[in-house]
Amino acid sequence: MVIALSRYKFLKGIEKKCCLIYSNTSRYFFYKRYKEEQMRKENGITLIALIIIVLLIFVAIGTVVVITTSNKGNDDLVAGSESSNYEVTEDYYEEEEKEEAPKFDAEHIAEYLKFEFNDTERTATITGIKDEYAFEDSDGEILPIYIKVGDYVHKELDLPSTVEKNGKKYKVTKIGNNAFNDNSAWASQSEFTKIVVPEGVEEIGDYAFYNCRKLVDLTLPKSLTTIGEYAFAECSYLPTVELPENLTTIKMHAFDDCETLESIKIPAGVKTLSSSLFYNCSSLKNVELHEDLEYIRSYVFEGTAIEEFVIPKNTQYINEFAFRECENLEKLTISSGIERVDSFAIYECPNLKYVVIESGVECIEYDNFIKCENLTDIYCEDTEQPEGWKDEWLDINNTNVNIHWGSSGPEL
Repeated sequence: MVIALSRYKFLKGIEKKCCLIYSNTSRYFFYKRYKEEQMRKENGITLIALIIIVLLIFVAIGTVVVITTSNKGNDDLVAGSESSNYEVTEDYYEEEEKEEAPKFDAEHIAEYLKFEFNDTERTATITGIKDEYAFEDSDGEILPIYIKVGDYVHKELDLPSTVEKNGKKYKVTKIGNNAFNDNSAWASQSEFTKIVVPEGVEEIGDYAFYNCRKLVDLTLPKSLTTIGEYAFAECSYLPTVELPENLTTIKMHAFDDCETLESIKIPAGVKTLSSSLFYNCSSLKNVELHEDLEYIRSYVFEGTAIEEFVIPKNTQYINEFAFRECENLEKLTISSGIERVDSFAIYECPNLKYVVIESGVECIEYDNFIKCENLTDIYCEDTEQPEGWKDEWLDINNTNVNIHWGSSGPEL
């Protein structure tokens, strides 16, 4: 009995240990499987993340390449657009031929100009720019303010001395009226900066170069005899003009409103200073005249900057308002031999201080020296008032003016 009980307890003990060992072994294998499963999941997630990162890197690299290529293309386009003549190189389009720049020198410029021909005398007149090469405004109006050939704009006029027609050569002798100005469009403004009129040209027509506001360089030929009305009017930046010795006629307003013109010499062949010849040439200080001058017409020197002026001997007539609003004029000499000084010839010269009138001036009409507020002295070489002078030759309002008869003025 005792032996049986002891065996029972022994077997129970062994059973209990076996159960414990089994339980621990099962738990170990379960935990091991669990850890392996977790590792497999983590490794899967890591691999997916790695793949995503690699894809993102490739996408980023591709974007940078595209942007760089695009910017290079834009730079090439900008560089091409900034080229002066929009030239297409053979490297870009091998089949495209390089455009040859047009020639605008005196030998070639005739092909862009219009002419009128005199078949009898074999002479030609330049009448303007061909419409297809002239400027066209937004309203479709053709204005000859520069020459345009394709993408080339030309603003210098080296005009031809000859032109061919049907294989025959014609001599250019005239620049026609309104040739390089559209007189119907007063608001238009020529872009020409340099003009060379060739030898052989004898006449420049009315308004030929009117309103060439950017003209700074003008060459006139020795053959020139006539300059028409308003021919160079409102050439605002023309600093100087050398008039040829053969010139005989300068018509009215020819240099009207040439605001930067400072000096000019009138050739001996010009006998008349036409009306408003230098009107409002506000920088004109020096005008060199000759003793064969016969007429100074109305408004010739109005608005100029002359400070001292001597009217040449033997001048026959000085017309009304010839010296109007000459605000810088301080001294005026009326030389002997002058036949007549019209009424209002010297008018509104506020800084005129004194006047010298030489003997032999035949007639001074009434009402001169009006609005010459600072005039204090007039020196007359004649000992008394000549018979041909009007009694009121001096404006009656000039009560402060001293008239010195028998005097040629003080020594300066």
